[in-house]
Amino acid sequence: MAYTMENQLLDVAGDLGWSFEEAVNERLSEMIGPSVPERFRRLVREVLLRLPGSWDYSYATWRVEADGERIPPTHFPPLGWKEVRDICYPEYVIKITPSEMAGWSDEACSWTLAQSFAYIAFKLLLRLSEDGGAGESLFSRSDEQAHAEITRTIALWWGFESELKAYDKEVCSQKKDIRRMIQ
Repeated sequence: MAYTMENQLLDVAGDLGWSFEEAVNERLSEMIGPSVPERFRRLVREVLLRLPGSWDYSYATWRVEADGERIPPTHFPPLGWKEVRDICYPEYVIKITPSEMAGWSDEACSWTLAQSFAYIAFKLLLRLSEDGGAGESLFSRSDEQAHAEITRTIALWWGFESELKAYDKEVCSQKKDIRRMIQ
């Protein structure tokens, strides 16, 4: 079995004399915005615990925020920079739309989160391979379709197959129905 974030946080808890819940809460305390509803907080936690240990490779930060605006299906977390003690770290924001995702199953929502985390891992890996970790990405914004396919592959490699099937069944078929109604 692979070494996951759950294993990593269990090790952290043991090393620091904390409970597992304390370790998870410490890791997620600044990562999930206050606007994120409880259901999605739980899903972020569940997905995160299944990711490979050290999936984010570095001190890069990420956070999840709820957004009321509709987000395009190819939307991926934007990159910003967070300064901590005069050092800039990449910061990614995963924006979810609870109003749009409310009718989706937990599995379909988890796929969206897993693919967003895969995107972050992919972008961080590219950054680490370029200029010793600095510099712009090898891909331009026009390569979003390539990013989607790569992140899909990463998320599947991480074990989110059933979540993809649920997403395809629920969300993709729903979008096809809407397209038919418009035509």
